[in-house]
Amino acid sequence: MRRYQLSRLVQSVVLLLVVSFVAYAMVLLAPGGPSILLDPYMTREQREQMGQLMGLDQPLHIQYWRWVKNVLRGDMGRSFLLGRPVRDIIVRQMPNTLLLSGAALLLTVLVAIPLGVYSAVHRNSPADQMVTMAAFFGLSMPVFWLGLLL
Repeated sequence: MRRYQLSRLVQSVVLLLVVSFVAYAMVLLAPGGPSILLDPYMTREQREQMGQLMGLDQPLHIQYWRWVKNVLRGDMGRSFLLGRPVRDIIVRQMPNTLLLSGAALLLTVLVAIPLGVYSAVHRNSPADQMVTMAAFFGLSMPVFWLGLLL
């Protein structure tokens, strides 16, 4: 059992590294690079100078490794767009995030779980079919549209 858990832990770490590397590379390899996010009206020379200050002139694997080391130390860097530490931005938005996720969890516990249990106990009844249809409708709804409705 321990061997299996260790194997899954290693797989999870590798998966996190691969996914984070792909996401990191996509931002860096986007047309214009990440420095265009600073100010699209900057001259090419200004962008290159800012890129050097931010270490964007280094090879991709070196930038990524530096980013991983900093994240593991709790330093998530500075936002290209806002110019502020990412940690401060996350901390500032955390209350709203917790409020929204808490409301979703409360809705799930108070509505979805009891309806699921009722539906499981009364299989193939008209109420079960209505609950199932409502669940499929809710799951097929695009998240961004549902967010606008709420």
